[in-house]
Amino acid sequence: MPKRPEVLEGDTIEVKTKCGKIYVTVNHNESGALDEVLIRTGIIGDSDKKINMNPCCKYFTELLGKLATHHIRNKLETNRIVKQCESTTDCIVGICKYPDAMNCGDAIAYALRKYISEEKELTKPDNIVENK
Repeated sequence: MPKRPEVLEGDTIEVKTKCGKIYVTVNHNESGALDEVLIRTGIIGDSDKKINMNPCCKYFTELLGKLATHHIRNKLETNRIVKQCESTTDCIVGICKYPDAMNCGDAIAYALRKYISEEKELTKPDNIVENK
């Protein structure tokens, strides 16, 4: 696998998923080519009763980011990664706080589609908040 450059630039998208917020960072190299996907889970709850998301979700989303990065750096078509992320089902951990929100796979697919779209302007669902 090609070595990670020391410095990458990218954008982070905050997405409200069924279990809480996740943050998907899509980084690119100096030539603008997609190079890395980082995924971080957030916290569930009101300001006085915050809890971390299920630890399994944290490890699962981190693993998804590592696998996506591995495939990107080995020149697998990003569209194939998007299709695989979109084909995931909802979580079954029983903590779905926002039943109408995206699942984590859909959130990751959205971030990657946004990056690879020529206009970088997709119709975004109401639960997407972009941070640059």
